[in-house]
Amino acid sequence: MAKMSAVVTAYREPEFLFEIVEDLVKRGYEVVVSADCLSEENVRRVRELGVKATLSNVRRGKWKALNDALELVTGDYVLFVDSDTKLIDIPNPSSDVVELTKEVRGRSIVERLVAVDYLLMNVSARISSKILGFSMVNGSAFISRADVVKRLGFRPKIIEDADFGFRAGFEGYRVAVSGRAVTKAPSTLKEWFRQRERWALGGAELFAEFLPKFLRMPKIVLPMLVLYYPAIVGFLLAMFLPDSIAIKLLYFLLPLLLSLPVKAVAIFMLLVFEFHLLRNILAMVVSFVLWVMFVALVARKYGFRLDTGILPVYYFLYSPLWTMVNVAMLFRYLILRLVGKEVSAEGWKVG
Repeated sequence: MAKMSAVVTAYREPEFLFEIVEDLVKRGYEVVVSADCLSEENVRRVRELGVKATLSNVRRGKWKALNDALELVTGDYVLFVDSDTKLIDIPNPSSDVVELTKEVRGRSIVERLVAVDYLLMNVSARISSKILGFSMVNGSAFISRADVVKRLGFRPKIIEDADFGFRAGFEGYRVAVSGRAVTKAPSTLKEWFRQRERWALGGAELFAEFLPKFLRMPKIVLPMLVLYYPAIVGFLLAMFLPDSIAIKLLYFLLPLLLSLPVKAVAIFMLLVFEFHLLRNILAMVVSFVLWVMFVALVARKYGFRLDTGILPVYYFLYSPLWTMVNVAMLFRYLILRLVGKEVSAEGWKVG
C-alpha cells in the first residue's frame, strides 16, 4: 500500500490549519506543515502537534515554502492543501497527479459569483483531463506522485500551481480530476480584484511561455475559453448572424433621399436601428439560455450546488469583467517585458 504524505501550507492566519493536520494524522498521513509569518502562539501549537514542519518568520513565497516542505516528505504520494481549504473527499491516487474538485460556499454576491467560476473551472479541468490527460492544477488542494513533484519542483512563478500542472502534462504525466474540497474565496470586490489581478498576471506569464504548445491544442483551448468567458458565445453568434452590408448602407443613403419627407427618412432609419438592436439582443438571449442549460446540466452531473439567481449577473457582468481583467493584464505584462521592467504581483512574493 502506498505511503501518503501531506504538505499543509499557511501564511499568517492559520485558518483551518490545526483542524486539517489533526484530521490527516488520524488518517495515517505523514504531515509536513510549511508556514510563514505565524504568530509565536501558533508556532508553539504547530510544534506541539508533533509533525514535521518548515517554518519561517519571513515570507518565502509559496513556491519556496512548497519546495522546502518537499525535502521533508518521504511518502509515495503527496497531498498539498492550503490552510483555508477543507477536505471533503480525499481520493485514492489513481494518476500521476490528481486535481481535487473545488467548491466555494459563501453568502456574499462575490462569493456566489466565484462559486460559478469554480464550477466552470472544474468542468474545464475534467474536459482537459479526458481529452489530453492533463489539466491546470489549483494549488489549494491536489495530489501528486512524490517522484513526479520532486523532479519537477515548483518554479518561482506567480501561479506556481498552474505552472506545475502544465509542465506535468507537457512531460507526459497524467492529471486526473477527483475528490472534493471546499476552499475560501474573496468576499468583497476589493479582495476579488486583488486576487484576480494576480491570477491574470500569472496567467499572462504562463501564456507567454507556453503559447507555442497551447496553439497545438485547439481542441482543448477553445472549450476552455468558452467555459471561462461565456460571453464569447454571444459575440460569435452576432458575428455569424446574417447582416447585409446593404442594410448598413441605408444609414447613410436614407438621409440623401431628398424626395422623401424627413419624417419618413427618420422612421426608416429607426427601423434599421431597431433591426440591429433586436438582432444583437436575440444573439445575447440565445447564447445565455444555451449557457444556462449547459451549466445546469454539468452542475447536476457533478453534484454541484447551483445558485441560478446569480447566473444573469455572472454572464452579463462578472464574466465580461473577468475577461477584461485578463486582457488588460496580458497587455501590461507584454509591455513590461518589452521595456525590460520587472513583473511582480502586488502582495505576492515570488523571487
